[in-house]
Amino acid sequence: DLSRMKLRDLIRRPGNIADFTAGDGNWDATGMKKIYEPGFIPDGGWQTWELWARDQGKVAAILAGRAANIMSFQLRAKPELTDLQRQLLTWQKTSRFLQVMLDAISDYEAHGYCVIEPVYASSSDGKTATPAARLTVRLRTLNPTSITIYRNTASDIQNMQQNLAETTWRSVAGRCKPGDGDTVIGYVQTTTTNQKIYFGPDELVVILRNRSAQHPDGISLLRQCYTIIMHKLKIDRDQAVMAARHG
Repeated sequence: DLSRMKLRDLIRRPGNIADFTAGDGNWDATGMKKIYEPGFIPDGGWQTWELWARDQGKVAAILAGRAANIMSFQLRAKPELTDLQRQLLTWQKTSRFLQVMLDAISDYEAHGYCVIEPVYASSSDGKTATPAARLTVRLRTLNPTSITIYRNTASDIQNMQQNLAETTWRSVAGRCKPGDGDTVIGYVQTTTTNQKIYFGPDELVVILRNRSAQHPDGISLLRQCYTIIMHKLKIDRDQAVMAARHG
């Protein structure tokens, strides 16, 4: 009944932002709460928010456009490896390679790092060829949110040992010694069935974005633009609400 509607009924009341977007509990009636404070973390954590934000309309379009622009590179081998260079140039023209790179770049910007697994052809004896013995037949990307990076710190060695305790790789961490803290000792993937898979330091290609002491595993573009993204999406949402009320 419009005759009974008051001004406060036209003003969006503060509520649980989780009803319509991730991280909304961090906003109060004035539009901001703690998003500008150091150490801020959205509801559910950064990883959950990044997975949500990368699929949102304009954000998804910008990530896809940036990934396509970055695809202007060319793979290069050492000058003396002419056969390898010829193979790389042929490989780079395939749609499979282009799709893998687009996926990797999107992960790189959305999550702060990307994970690429080289898949090697089988050798004549039926066993998988080693990286030094044969060029990969294809690449595939692994979900970066499923990969944990471990370095040679005492805490990482202990955590990796606990993570692999029930696997065939349980003795790997025991052979690692603490060091400078910057050397990768391995990667552990946690599958959707909670299975743990260990990868050695040379078995995956992991590219970090804007690595720093505060963010040793890189920092995503989305995280750096959190306030801009949330302001934009909230304005779009409120405009849609107004259109529904008055249209």
